[in-house]
Amino acid sequence: MTQVPTHERLKLAALIVTAMLLAAALSASGTWWLMAQRLPALAETVAEPAFPVPPAIYENLDPPFVVNLKQGGQSRYLQVAIALMGRHAEELNALKAHLPLLRSRLLMLFSGQDLAHLASAEGKEQLRQQATLEVQQVAQQVLGIPVVEQVLFTGLVVQ
Repeated sequence: MTQVPTHERLKLAALIVTAMLLAAALSASGTWWLMAQRLPALAETVAEPAFPVPPAIYENLDPPFVVNLKQGGQSRYLQVAIALMGRHAEELNALKAHLPLLRSRLLMLFSGQDLAHLASAEGKEQLRQQATLEVQQVAQQVLGIPVVEQVLFTGLVVQ
């Protein structure tokens, strides 16, 4: 059996490595070119929303809610000041006609809270989310649309 001289093997290895590097470079440049062709089309689809979002409108519910909470035989008080965030003034005004129902449902929600749960930021956020769902359910029930995007706590005091 004949052996290939060492310098021939080195030439062959160099040729194979060069071919692999050339293939990788061509693949990378082809990928870059294809992505560059698609990028302007993608930017146009993301740049403009189909419908502009109206600015937020805030409606304070005055007076603040005050409820009794029982903890360890002691009577404690929870005071919550609320603002409703919506996007359409007409819908918020229509919801105002049903404020007694809305306030009643929120009072029931607040009076059923555990004081220990409200001590943490997570507990307060959960209560805010529950209040948002409660307001949206009332709006859906009486107006057929959720109206309120978020309920915001503008004040929360536990004594």
